[in-house]
Amino acid sequence: MASTTTQTQSDSGSPRTSNVGGARPLFDGDKERYVRDMFAAIAPKYDRLNSILSFSQHRRWRRLAVRLAGVRDGDRCVDICSGTGDFAVDLARAAGRTGRVVGSDFCEPMVRQGLAKTGAARGAPIEMMIGNAEALRMRMPASTSRPWGSASETSRTSSAR
Repeated sequence: MASTTTQTQSDSGSPRTSNVGGARPLFDGDKERYVRDMFAAIAPKYDRLNSILSFSQHRRWRRLAVRLAGVRDGDRCVDICSGTGDFAVDLARAAGRTGRVVGSDFCEPMVRQGLAKTGAARGAPIEMMIGNAEALRMRMPASTSRPWGSASETSRTSSAR
């Protein structure tokens, strides 16, 4: 079968390569910038899209992830790749008023979109920040008996007591 390849320019100036029947990657440019720009473009619609595309299952997935992580009253949790902060809100509820939650995402429009939601959350205070997950330096306290966990892109957590 013959391979058909076309190359176009994205809005961000990065090249996009579409490929039919070949082995070349679909995208050859700055992937970090491409992903950040994509999430920035959909930030105002992200929560609605998440509900539609997951048939509202994302709510159950988050609650399950909090339960599996064993988040308890007073826990400190971090939501990496937090997006609009939905999972941080669920973590805050589980960690209670004596806990603490930090949400981090590398896409500022996603974080800004979720600030009202995280600011109004019940439970632990939520601090949202802009940060790249690949650049995080985190240490697990030696006294922690429970493992730090991570789940899918929809539900991410690390919890330590």
